[in-house]
Amino acid sequence: MHILYQTNWLKKACMNAAIARRLWGAPCAAKLAQRLDELEAAYVLADIRNLPGPKCHELAGSMSGMLSVHLSGGLRLVFEPADAIPPRKPDGGLDWTKVTAIRLLKVVDYH
Repeated sequence: MHILYQTNWLKKACMNAAIARRLWGAPCAAKLAQRLDELEAAYVLADIRNLPGPKCHELAGSMSGMLSVHLSGGLRLVFEPADAIPPRKPDGGLDWTKVTAIRLLKVVDYH
């Protein structure tokens, strides 16, 4: 999948292991690099859904329209489909099989 970043700061933090370690700790930085590799290797978002480690899922409430993958501890990588209008199934749910680009929003513990 194609990966976009909400901010240049987030892109720099995600692409530089030393910065990621300083911000989120070594375990999270290592898992972040792995998740980015998995997301880049996927053709569509549905490819990630079935992997056991990422635990990719749609968020609800104030974070509706966003998704996340597990990093380390309570930290999650939060993202959204990059399409101006995300692809939808007839029932209104996100069509994971048509999402080919995502925008990374933040690394956060929202629990």
